[in-house]
Amino acid sequence: MPEEDSEEMSKFQSLITEYSTEYSERYESPDFVPHVTLVGGIERPENVLLEKVQELAGNSDCLEIRFSGSHFSTTRHQCNYLLIDPTVELLEMHEDLTESLDLDGGMYVPHLSLLYSNIGVNERAELDDEIQGRSLPSGFKCSRIVVYDTSGEEEDWKMVEEFRLD
Repeated sequence: MPEEDSEEMSKFQSLITEYSTEYSERYESPDFVPHVTLVGGIERPENVLLEKVQELAGNSDCLEIRFSGSHFSTTRHQCNYLLIDPTVELLEMHEDLTESLDLDGGMYVPHLSLLYSNIGVNERAELDDEIQGRSLPSGFKCSRIVVYDTSGEEEDWKMVEEFRLD
């Protein structure tokens, strides 16, 4: 995640809130905190997860996250997003955490979502054009991994613990 008080966090949060407000009534599009998912859908005891993430954070340096452009897809959680340039460091962190938690590795496409929604493909394409015309940060310095409990609806997601990268 971007630093809590950073300009990047503020800009992304404002944009996510703007889009969620615009689409929430018709499409139940939630507001959420800007983030890049390192590994999702983990069903392990919380103490095991926290131990593995703490270990990973202690062995990892801060990352420079860079965006390669805005995109859209057909899924709710990747409705409209900024694609991240996959660096060796980021991919290794994903792989290390996946392996340490004994999870099935799948394709990892690092991104920062700007809207969770079931809007139509044409609306997604129009929104993508709008996003491309905005002045957005080209990236951010990532110095923390934040573990969230994502059970339930997005508005019920809650932060469990934050770990600083060395």
